[in-house]
Amino acid sequence: MVRVLSLFDGCAGARQALDSLGIRCLSTYFASEIDKYAKEAAVKNYPDIHYLPDVTKLDESNLPNHIDLMIGGSPCQSFSIAKRQKESGLEKGKSTLFWEYVRILNIVKPKVFILENVASMKNIDKDKISEVLGVNPVMINSSLLTAQSRKRYYWVGKLRQDLTYETIPIEQPLDEGIILHDILEDPNDYSDRLKSYCVTATYQRACPKDYFNHGQRQLIFMGGVGSKDWAKDGKNLSRNYPQGSRVYSSLGKAVTLSANAGGIGGKTGMYEINQEKYNQLLMYYGRSEEGKLARKKHKEENGKDGGSRDSNSREWTIKQDQSKSPCVTSSTDARILQTQECVVRKLTPIECERLQGMKDNYTEGVSNTQRYKMIGNGFTIPVISYLLTQINKEFEWV
Repeated sequence: MVRVLSLFDGCAGARQALDSLGIRCLSTYFASEIDKYAKEAAVKNYPDIHYLPDVTKLDESNLPNHIDLMIGGSPCQSFSIAKRQKESGLEKGKSTLFWEYVRILNIVKPKVFILENVASMKNIDKDKISEVLGVNPVMINSSLLTAQSRKRYYWVGKLRQDLTYETIPIEQPLDEGIILHDILEDPNDYSDRLKSYCVTATYQRACPKDYFNHGQRQLIFMGGVGSKDWAKDGKNLSRNYPQGSRVYSSLGKAVTLSANAGGIGGKTGMYEINQEKYNQLLMYYGRSEEGKLARKKHKEENGKDGGSRDSNSREWTIKQDQSKSPCVTSSTDARILQTQECVVRKLTPIECERLQGMKDNYTEGVSNTQRYKMIGNGFTIPVISYLLTQINKEFEWV
């Protein structure tokens, strides 16, 4: 039985990784976390977790002994912000909690430790962390093992006889070839990228301007012509269009041919034939001068930018210029259909869970806002599993 201490535990991402490998830590998994919603999700899945006080209150009197693995990802906000500032991210803000990780590491002296943090930090911070730990990091992009682009540093060290640490060499994982389209709940929805932008704790704020202007907070394109909400299931997915009015992504499998199905594309389905939809959206939200002029003109004529937000705050309608090239075709008789608008939506909580390698509905039971937050704050489970696999070669935990 492996004894684990997880600091900044979140929704128990480390436990999920251990579980995926069959590394047993039943009743020997100790965690420190202050987010009550993340703890709620963790306990729902692993009721045997032993919770400790927050990291600032941990000391010799309440820390467990004989720890095999200590793992944690100290808050990264100051490292990210510091990239635009002069001072080190280790000098102010939440990222100074790294020093609590170091303090506890020196008390517990686990056989192995893993520290995770953002790869966007300044070199001065990365070098300082490496100096303090005595271990050099490996940078791994989650895109190798999931459908999400998420670059992180991982410091992985093992205890020497003199009670200092040395680096455990970690090779880069092989690319699993997973793309964003693979993890969508509705395979008929369309993604314009092979990999999702990094899912962060603030994903709930996702909107078209963030996506098209700043390249962050992934959005998904929904296909359909005409009225929606046919399925009446309250979900913003392509299945809410009648079968004959759906527009399918050319990345997926063709729908079954039918002799009698109704609707514009009822017999064969309608398929996206190029990326005109994306190009048209860039006209309104892109960084080009052409896009800026289009937005300015639209705002002068309509009093607002080209996107109108749906009342449910999860999808948006992007008005398109009818003079633009059409983007769908009915393969029944090669007719070209002129779409009046395009709909984009947020990733669902389940899709975000999949991007992080969690089980579907692992975080279910709290609000979507809290689900997005804990998912974005968490580990990418397949990456942690991969690191543990490399560690296991030496320690044989399973």
